[in-house]
Amino acid sequence: MIDYFEEKVQQVNVDAMSAFGIEICTRHGRAHELAEMILFARAAAVENVHHLVKNVFYDSNACLCSFEYSTDLQLGDPEERLLFNAALKTIGQFEWFGSCYQKEGY
Repeated sequence: MIDYFEEKVQQVNVDAMSAFGIEICTRHGRAHELAEMILFARAAAVENVHHLVKNVFYDSNACLCSFEYSTDLQLGDPEERLLFNAALKTIGQFEWFGSCYQKEGY
């Protein structure tokens, strides 16, 4: 019997896609990682800052999500704070400006 919760077993066939104009990708096709990134993209779109993110990558091996921005965001900018709060509400564990954070209640 296949254990679908093993680290390297692909859970979804679509491991990369675009959501709200943001390219998202999960290294090993983990369903919860893809779901978290879609929720992040939606939260960013609700705040109208989704256009500031080029792509989001969830490294399944490290259980860590990273972001690439389409502009030069600076820590403390109003748009950066909106994106950070979106990540904090949706992404299990992520790197943000050199520090690691976990989702609220994670």
